[in-house]
Amino acid sequence: MTLEPGTKLGRYEIRSQLRAGGMGEVYLAQATKLARKVVLFSRIYWQL
Repeated sequence: MTLEPGTKLGRYEIRSQLRAGGMGEVYLAQATKLARKVVLFSRIYWQL
């Protein structure tokens, strides 16, 4: 699931995708209330 810049997840707003791989995706985001940059990790879960 790729998140587009501007997508809001709770109190965070996605700025850009930093990396993507077999384990998930890493995004640069902005904490809207604190005006602070954060990194969010989105995991990919595989069901066997």
